This record gives sequence, C-alpha cells and structure tokens, in this order.
Amino acid sequence: MYCEACGYVNTLGSETCGSCQQELVSEAPAGPSAEAATFNPPAGTVLAGYRIEKLLGAGAMGSVFLANQLRLDRLAALKVLTPEKAESARTLERFETEASLLASLRHPGVVAVYDIFRHEGLLCIAMEHVGGGSVRDLLEERLCLPEQQAASIARQAAEGLAEAGNQGIVHRDIKPDNLLLSHLGKVKIADFGLARGGRAAELDSLGKVVGSLPYMAPEQCRNSDKVDPRADLYGLGCTLFEMLVGEPPFRAVRAREMMEKHILEEAPLLRSRRPDISPQMEAVVQKLLAKDPAQRFQTGIELSEALKPLEGATSSAETPAHIASGVRPGRRKSGRSRLSKKTAGSTSSGSVPRARRRGRAASNKRATSAKRATSAKRGTSAKRGTSAKRGSSAKRGRTRQTAQGSGGGAVWFVVGGSVLALILLLVALQVAGVF
Repeated sequence: MYCEACGYVNTLGSETCGSCQQELVSEAPAGPSAEAATFNPPAGTVLAGYRIEKLLGAGAMGSVFLANQLRLDRLAALKVLTPEKAESARTLERFETEASLLASLRHPGVVAVYDIFRHEGLLCIAMEHVGGGSVRDLLEERLCLPEQQAASIARQAAEGLAEAGNQGIVHRDIKPDNLLLSHLGKVKIADFGLARGGRAAELDSLGKVVGSLPYMAPEQCRNSDKVDPRADLYGLGCTLFEMLVGEPPFRAVRAREMMEKHILEEAPLLRSRRPDISPQMEAVVQKLLAKDPAQRFQTGIELSEALKPLEGATSSAETPAHIASGVRPGRRKSGRSRLSKKTAGSTSSGSVPRARRRGRAASNKRATSAKRATSAKRGTSAKRGTSAKRGSSAKRGRTRQTAQGSGGGAVWFVVGGSVLALILLLVALQVAGVF
C-alpha cells in the first residue's frame, strides 16, 4: 500500500502508514511513484554539471538518478527532491539535514556525499554511486544467504553504524533496502532521510513514530524521538535474521499489531527456522533482538568483534552432513574405495548401485581373507614339509653312518677269525710232528 502523505510503501493490506501513521487510501503504483513522474528528465539532461543517465528509483523524499559528473568524469547517484515535496518547508529541511549528516560521516561503510546544490528550484544531493545493488536485491535472488556472507555484511554495517553513533547520529531506518553493496562486496549504509542527530531531532513532533515497521526497535515503536544507536543495532538484528532465514522475525498486516510484537513478543529462535546455523550466530542475533536496549550490544564495534569469528566458521556438530561435506544427500565423494581398488578399473563406482557395491566390497573382503588364510596354510605346510625333509635327511645320514660303522666291524671280525684259525692249524700240525 502506498502512502500519499509521505510516499512510504507499506506491506500489502496495511490500513495505516508505517511511517507517518496516516490512513492508507491508495495502492502503490507498479513503477516509480506518481510524484516522481512529475520530474523524470530524459537521459542526457544536464543539471549543474551532472548528466542524467537513467532513473534508479524513487522514494518518499524524491527521485534518484544515475548521473555522470562531467568535470571529474565519474558516476554519481543524484538524489533530487521533487517539486511537490520542495514546497513543504518540513520536507525541505529534512532533505537538507540528510545531506549535512551524510557530509559529516566520512567512513568506508557510509555512502559518501560529493555535493549539494540547487538547480532551477530543485534541491539535489550528489552521492557516491554503489553499483552492486542492495541487500534486498540479493535476498530477492537467493531468498537467504550463507552464514559467513550474512556475518560479513552485518559486520561491515555495524562498523558504519559505530561511526554514526560516535557522532550522535541514529539512522532509524536500517533495513536490507538501505544496505548497498559494491561489486567487491563492500557494504555502504544509505538513506539517512529519517536519521536523528543534531538539528534532525527538532524535525519530529513528540511521540511520532518513524521508520520501517518490520525493523523497528521496541523503544522506537513507542517514541522514535527517544532512541539511541542501540535502536539501529536492533534494526540490524532484524536484517541479519532476514538474511539468514528469508523473512524478518515478526510478520503482521496491521501496523499496531506489528509494533506490539516488537514490544511484547520474544523473537523466534534462529535455529528453529534454520537448523544449520551455528549456536554462536543464534546467540548474536538473540542479543541484538533483546527488548531492553541494555541487554543488546552497546556499540557497533562490540557487535563487529562478535561477528568477525563467524565470517569464516560454521557449526560442526549441528550442520547437516551434506552441508558440512559439500556433497548432496545420496551422493558419495569422488575417489575410489579402499576395498575395491582392483575392481574399480573394470566398473565405475558411480554406475553400480550402492547395495551391489557393498556386496562386492564384502565379497572382496571375504576373498582377501580366504586368500590370506590359504597363503598362511600353505606357508605352514611348506614349513612343516621343509622341517620334515630336513629331519629325514639327518636321520638317513645317521643311519648311513651307523651302517658304515657296522660293516667295518664285520670285516675286521672275519679277518681276525681267519688269522686265528690259521694259527691254530699251524700249532696242530706242529704237534702232530708234521713240522
């Protein structure tokens, strides 16, 4: 639903505007707002040294064009307050306040201001052009982000908010749409149109609620004037929740219902929506979404330090196996099985059913065991045969030696007997008187 009073685009079905609380009576146009159409110069139009290239978008404060700064030959985002809005002194002052706040913030995490000028009754701000789109664009493409990437985006945004907080500036509208990304992945905070700081505090009436409802801190829902930088950290917590899950922590149709949820309901646990998120990340998000500002991170730097370890680490115990290993369910990692190296040459493991591969692996294992047993048995038999052969040879040698010894004794016995017989014969002949 489109708010004609302030140009804020509300959730479909909302009855009151989430920004100015006015009753909604018209639908949001499909393209840029009707007010923006009143100032949509053709490409090539030159405004004070900036050549219009194309319309990038339109918001509550005016239109944003891609322009080329001719003097320096560089691209810029040229924000032009529409003529209708320029007639309102309050809107004009807020527009100038945004320019002055941005000019005072010099930080890599905040969109830089190049120039502020008037041209033929138009108030213009020339800002740094960030060409990688917004976090909102990223979520529309991917639904949700990996934990490391979400942690990196949130950390960089936290450091930019820390610089704003150091200067007493509260953004009050931190959401995926206002976190811009460069082509190198660097985060830039944009759109300080609702920021509170310095003279901006005087622009809001007491008790007025400003901001984007799905990302507003409880204290901001009660009174947007009485907020400090910790309200921006709450909005960043809602944004981080959405980056990880795909939607903000609270959903509602009516503005009052949404504010009551921020004030009264506890935010859902992150891991109940996405179990693979690490417990450390869940703890960070829960602390960011604490109802009491004193229970949150107190500064952007403190949050940045908590997020740094999460940029390169994920949960190990709770991460599903297919996410931790990088292999989809039902698929095996590449490489041959240790049990089937010999059979892998003939059959690819990827083409054989799992049960069949397991059966073959088991068969190979049994065959290997049997082969080892046979080899061992043969080895034992051979050893026994060798030992027996050696024993038989030794026994035969002893028998041969014994036989040889026995044969020699018999020969000497016969010779000795013959000699004795001859002697006896000679003695007998001598006695007989033969000799």
